[in-house]
Amino acid sequence: MTNDLHYKTISELAPLIRDGVLSSVELTESQLDRIDRIDGQLKAYATVMADSARAQARTADAEIAAGNYRGPASWDPGGSQRLVRHKRRSHDGRQRCIRR
Repeated sequence: MTNDLHYKTISELAPLIRDGVLSSVELTESQLDRIDRIDGQLKAYATVMADSARAQARTADAEIAAGNYRGPASWDPGGSQRLVRHKRRSHDGRQRCIRR
C-alpha cells in the first residue's frame, strides 16, 4: 500500500479494509507515522494516543476477520483529532479555544 493513504477518503478506504487489501492496523500505523513526521511543525494534535489507536485497530481487524465488518464504524483511522476532556489525559492550552 502506498504512503498516500492520508489523501484517501473514508469511502475509498472502507472497501480496501473490507476486502482485506488494507488492514486497520496498517492504516493506523500510516496515520501515526504521518503525525510523527509533520506534527512537530503543525502542532495539530494536543494528545496523540498511539497505543490506544493501535489497540482499537487490532480489535477492529479481529472483528472483521470474524465476519463482523460494520463498515467505517469498525475502525478508526487514527488520524482523527479528538480534543475532548478526559480526566486521565493531559491537555495543553491549545484546547482553550474549543471549551464549552
